Amino acid sequence: MKTIAKFFHEISPRILKLARESRTKTGIVNQKVNTEHSVDFATETDVAMEKLITQAIREKFPGDAILAEEESSQTALDSVGRLWIIDPICGTSNFSRGLPLFVSNIALAEKGKIIASCVVDHMFGKYFWSVGNGVYENDKHANTKKKTRGTIIDIDVGALISAPQGIKNRYAEFTKHIIRETDISLVTLNSSSSFLYVALGIYDAFVSPYIHAWDISASSLLIEQTGGIITDFEGKPRTLASHNGVATRDPKLHSTLLKLLS
Repeated sequence: MKTIAKFFHEISPRILKLARESRTKTGIVNQKVNTEHSVDFATETDVAMEKLITQAIREKFPGDAILAEEESSQTALDSVGRLWIIDPICGTSNFSRGLPLFVSNIALAEKGKIIASCVVDHMFGKYFWSVGNGVYENDKHANTKKKTRGTIIDIDVGALISAPQGIKNRYAEFTKHIIRETDISLVTLNSSSSFLYVALGIYDAFVSPYIHAWDISASSLLIEQTGGIITDFEGKPRTLASHNGVATRDPKLHSTLLKLLS
């Protein structure tokens, strides 16, 4: 695990530098956007970032498989060996509009279980990582204590357009119940940075109606390392194949959210 931790320390500053230089050099509004699906698009920086990360992995860990959002998204999730799961920029729509609400996700799975991960937060200019022995911020232990009073959750609406109609209907009812029947404060960042913020105690929960493995894998380990819970909408433990998710640090809140989703 020391080799993996060292890799996180080496690659994270390079990731931050590439994003910073891209924003400064080209100006976000000049980013060329390639449409892939109705809401999935990749900027040139997405592709360059993925290339940076995947090349570094192949140099350091040549025998490992890679699942990456832009170029290697068809890699099998049920890999029996080691599988790196990469999202070069999660929050591309924010990034392309000049908003700093985006992260770069790197996770390592072995036999389907996440054993190490790193989330690079471009807003804070820091990286948060774990190899299974706690959560670290750069080179020190991260402060993961709850930061605020009250309950704040992120309900992801950016992914709704990709969700099945049944999930959309269910999500609409869920949101209506929260607004009418609880004192929970709602936010939406349109980025998996909110999964990270659950791990760090900034948010109390993150609910997403449609996710891929690269969206959640990195932060899932960080959340679990702080005693948090991640399941799908049915309350089943999260797997690499899960397509929706509820992440919290509080079992009671998690139970409440699942009931509202039922």
